[in-house]
Amino acid sequence: MADYKELYQNLCFPYEGDFDKKVSFILEIDKMKSTFRKNINLDGRQEDDAQHSFMIAVMAMLFKDYAFTPDINFDKAVKLCLVHDLIEVYAGDTFCWDEKANESKQDRELLSANKLFSLLPTSLGEEIRSLWEEFDACITNEARYANAIDRIQPFILNLNTGGHTWKLAHPKYSQMMKRFLVVKDALPSLWGFILQGIDNGIKNGFVIDDRS
Repeated sequence: MADYKELYQNLCFPYEGDFDKKVSFILEIDKMKSTFRKNINLDGRQEDDAQHSFMIAVMAMLFKDYAFTPDINFDKAVKLCLVHDLIEVYAGDTFCWDEKANESKQDRELLSANKLFSLLPTSLGEEIRSLWEEFDACITNEARYANAIDRIQPFILNLNTGGHTWKLAHPKYSQMMKRFLVVKDALPSLWGFILQGIDNGIKNGFVIDDRS
């Protein structure tokens, strides 16, 4: 297949200036559609980053009533959800239960961010990178809310796909509690749902109960 730049340069009009950079960025993040995660969709197909980001953006719109505070810019939270995995077009998705892969995750993602956001006009690249960094830092109300949504979406998938990724990794109860603590913090009214789901995973042999 011809390089995408060759394809669009042969169209009936040229892309110039900032528009050229924006189109290049859009075509680059199209790779999210072929950046696969360990989760599977309800139809059994492997979930990709684009599907995941779309789903949590919608969930961020739907779960407002469960947030720990109304003092959240939910429009910004949706933006955080949309951009949070863009850097995985180069870095790839890192399976949350893969301890070895997570050792290099930060370095890989930083290199990817430097490469990806530099494709955009400077001010726009800085704006989107700032959103990505805010999500990653998980300090602001919006970032805490978006991170909680990011955790709960694959959790719901696991509950409805026979514990697919839990069967792959068999995480421990203590690991699950640590990973989903952000949900307790930012979506406290849904914490009971999380505990019930973890208990379900233990009963089905997907999650290891390491409580003494």
